[in-house]
Amino acid sequence: MNHEDLMELLPLRALGMLQGPDAAALDHHLRGGCEACTAELRDLDSATEMLARSATPVAPPASLRARILAAARDDIPVQEPTAAPPVRQVWKSWAQAPPAAGSLRVTRADEGEWQKAAEGVAVKRLSYDADRRIATMLVRMAPGSAYPPHRHALAEECFVIAGDLHMGDLVLHAGDFQRAEAASVHVTQSTESGCLLFITSSLEDELIA
Repeated sequence: MNHEDLMELLPLRALGMLQGPDAAALDHHLRGGCEACTAELRDLDSATEMLARSATPVAPPASLRARILAAARDDIPVQEPTAAPPVRQVWKSWAQAPPAAGSLRVTRADEGEWQKAAEGVAVKRLSYDADRRIATMLVRMAPGSAYPPHRHALAEECFVIAGDLHMGDLVLHAGDFQRAEAASVHVTQSTESGCLLFITSSLEDELIA
């Protein structure tokens, strides 16, 4: 593996998801004294440690392990679900008292509630602007989970804190940022290894069937 390939493994290492030959290759590389990778891993470890203190564990579906093992073997078919699980845009029901002029508000890492938005997808409110109908939130996606296509009522901004986020041919990794303008459409968003996102979005976005 080249240096760039090894750096792409760092988020998986920080999330505790790296195993096998890839893990061995990265360990060997780090022991070789790569300062850039060591510094990046230190930052990722700090971020995941902070998030771990605030996160509520989400149990994966009982069938997930069997489906992953089946997908790894060509001779065993993967049985896809017959119906898509429900999606709950819980942020559309958020509300709070208007803040006092000149006030400052802090949300600690261990504060706030994680709410289920879809199978394997949870959100935590950070702030809510009732006048502009805009919410700022953390979005946590479990490995293999997805969020359906949707159209943006206003611009949406997304920063990837950890993991990978796939949108068609586009893949975002930790440290990547995307702004989706009003009226733009996101195709199905999915993740292979799991991810944590910082998102500011309109409460009027529309799911696309």
